[in-house]
Amino acid sequence: MSHSNTCILLFARTPEAEVLHKQLSKKANLNKRISHLLYQRTKQIVQSLDTPHYLVSETQQIGNSFGERITHAIKQVFDQGYEHVIAIGADCPNIHKQLLEKAVQNAKHGHCTIGPAKDGGLYLLSVSKDHFDQDAFIMMPWESSSLVGAYRSYLEREGLTINTLKTLADLDDIHSFIKVNFAHTDWVFKQLKTLLVDKANWFLNPLFSPFYLAKNPTLRGPPYSFS
Repeated sequence: MSHSNTCILLFARTPEAEVLHKQLSKKANLNKRISHLLYQRTKQIVQSLDTPHYLVSETQQIGNSFGERITHAIKQVFDQGYEHVIAIGADCPNIHKQLLEKAVQNAKHGHCTIGPAKDGGLYLLSVSKDHFDQDAFIMMPWESSSLVGAYRSYLEREGLTINTLKTLADLDDIHSFIKVNFAHTDWVFKQLKTLLVDKANWFLNPLFSPFYLAKNPTLRGPPYSFS
């Protein structure tokens, strides 16, 4: 299939809606800022690619369950004439342009791609129009730790070649936020790292202060609390 027949679907709530569902910080303003950074970063990566993209926020999503909403969104893209959809969310800080380019190249050769999340979910999935079973999609165990296995089995039943990207962490709550590897050099990680150190409580301080304070000697006072 050709490059132009592939579309990237960013299926994600806006930061304003995301903060109502996920707590990445106990402070409302910080939680909103983190959600905004993640959303804007993901959107900029998608827009930087030479591939058509389609953004579907909560205002365009249709359906009562996650399965119904993402199935309808993918169908909308296919209805626009595309033959292959690569769907991602905005809650995976480690996703980068090269991963999406890899998925696009796989689609060009008629192959599907999955990006497993560390919690058993998916931060990226792709599907072709010829193998899109709406009923099966709706019934997938979305938002569960068994999604990777279920989606892989679905693609295998369709006889498709599956390309698996490296496993990454996505952010569901404050605990998963803390566990993310903050050694990443991307600009958003610098932002998140600064926010985390600035707002961290005493038990988090030993994890980050030697690295951070070496570059910021004026910030040697006691850290703030998340609460």
